[in-house]
Amino acid sequence: MWFTGTGEEFAAASRAMAQRGDHARHRLAFPSVHRHGRRAVVSMPMAIEFRIDIHGVEADLISYARGIYRVEHRDGQTGICDLSTIYERDTLSPVVPGSSLSVDRERLAAMPASYRMLAYYFDVRGYPVNRDLPGDDRPVLAQQLVTEAFDWLVRENS
Repeated sequence: MWFTGTGEEFAAASRAMAQRGDHARHRLAFPSVHRHGRRAVVSMPMAIEFRIDIHGVEADLISYARGIYRVEHRDGQTGICDLSTIYERDTLSPVVPGSSLSVDRERLAAMPASYRMLAYYFDVRGYPVNRDLPGDDRPVLAQQLVTEAFDWLVRENS
């Protein structure tokens, strides 16, 4: 949601994010692998977890999504050519039960439903937020991403 670029650029941006105090844990589930020749499309359910402070309240932010990986074997090595995400839903809950967690409802309403809490938090923290990403609330974009990945899978492996 917050990054587009190469693997090296992603690593650098992730380090910069961590230096700002924003740490995420990605919990990955069992992948679904579709292989054709030297290529594969992998769909991987994931939960992206943050322990955050938002508006003075300690909270857990969890974003549920599916990673769509394009993987290819080239020059004796297998690597990820592309990773895209389809967002499903997310939650924001205070860590201490009974704590009151207030959000700017107008600002929140402007965020895409499938990654609303994640986008809100990133917006509050000053990160650029792409509000046009594939998600369960944007099924046409989500299907287009999957279709493009599978079209790539069966194209000539040269």
